[in-house]
Amino acid sequence: MNSPRASERALLGACIIDGEAAKNVVDRVSEEDFDDRECRVVFSAIKELVKKGTALDIITITDKLGSSDTLEDAGGYANVSAMSSDTPNSLNYESYMGIVIGNSTYRALRNVATKVAELSSGARTPEESMAEAERLIMGISKSRTAGKFADMQQVMDETLHRLQFMQAGGASGISSGIPAIDSIVGGWQRGNLVVVAARPSIGKTALATGMAANAAIQQGKSVAIFSMEMSREEIGSRLISSLSGVSLHDIRHGQLDMSSLTEVLNISKSIRDSGLRVEDSSISSPSEMRSKCRRLKAEHGLDLVIVDYLQLMAPDKQTKDGNRVYDVADISRGLKALARELDVPVIALSQLSRSSEYRENNEPKLSDLRDSGAIEQDADVVLMLWRSTDVSLDLAVETVHCKIAKHRNGPTGRADLMFHRPTATFKGVI
Repeated sequence: MNSPRASERALLGACIIDGEAAKNVVDRVSEEDFDDRECRVVFSAIKELVKKGTALDIITITDKLGSSDTLEDAGGYANVSAMSSDTPNSLNYESYMGIVIGNSTYRALRNVATKVAELSSGARTPEESMAEAERLIMGISKSRTAGKFADMQQVMDETLHRLQFMQAGGASGISSGIPAIDSIVGGWQRGNLVVVAARPSIGKTALATGMAANAAIQQGKSVAIFSMEMSREEIGSRLISSLSGVSLHDIRHGQLDMSSLTEVLNISKSIRDSGLRVEDSSISSPSEMRSKCRRLKAEHGLDLVIVDYLQLMAPDKQTKDGNRVYDVADISRGLKALARELDVPVIALSQLSRSSEYRENNEPKLSDLRDSGAIEQDADVVLMLWRSTDVSLDLAVETVHCKIAKHRNGPTGRADLMFHRPTATFKGVI
């Protein structure tokens, strides 16, 4: 029973003997898992009969094979009969199934190894080759669970479980740390692409940094920050200032009294022990981000990804004529795919065009999203920030307007947030 063919025949024999075992096997095994051609043909017939609710035995299976002109491909009546007669009972079907799936996985790995070797030919960049290699390997494990329909019993159980959790006071997603935003979006949801858009120097990075700190330190989440505009030291300084209340200017210039220094050292320990991680490469593509996030999720877990910011990314496929609209569309689709594949919310910061500056009160619209309408299309949530025209930059505390301009699965709305300039921190609603 050690050869692949023997285990495949034993598994099919168990299915012929026990119809309940066959139902479980059909749910977890596919035709591609059988290396032996005859076994593959017999399993296909069994699968069809299980779908139709037909009782399984030698007669029904061989009749099905005969009606589809595949009985000869299955080795004939005697061969199918031998599968069941050579299997003493169906009690060990799960062991047989484990062997079949294991052998199938090894074959898939060998196939992937061949493809990975081909990637070293130099036809792609090293970064593209590494990302494709990781995708191929991850695809082996994902194929076991992906692509299966869920019946409505399962859907309703999951939906009601989530509803009961929320009724008991639980949050449906990762809290932003700002109640006015959470009350509209219900937290950041898994698989969603969230775009935070504003003109320069309005507070996009400050808001994103605050949300990252809240998720990692207050909620214990694992958070990845891709910072293409600021260095990791700058991000570190912002985090310390935001959480300690010590002026960012004083931290950057080392102008701290003993009380402030003590507070900075205390809060730095909380940041150090959190699940925050920063990647400050100057340019990243969606495929590179997926590669890094896959490794991070496998090694440490991953709950939230923040990208600062979208227009500084490089597309996976550079257009020949350098068309920026197509490039940004490729980036936007890549970020949405990242959110779906890793089942985490991705918050991407985005620039707005100057159009809003010529509008009364500077209020932006979705059409102001810079470079491509694909951002609006791909995003599940679009959050926009802006200041009124009469704001003085000398104020320590100022009002920043915020609106949820798009919410694919819920309401839109707006709130006025309090921005504390010395610490570059959003404190909440004014």
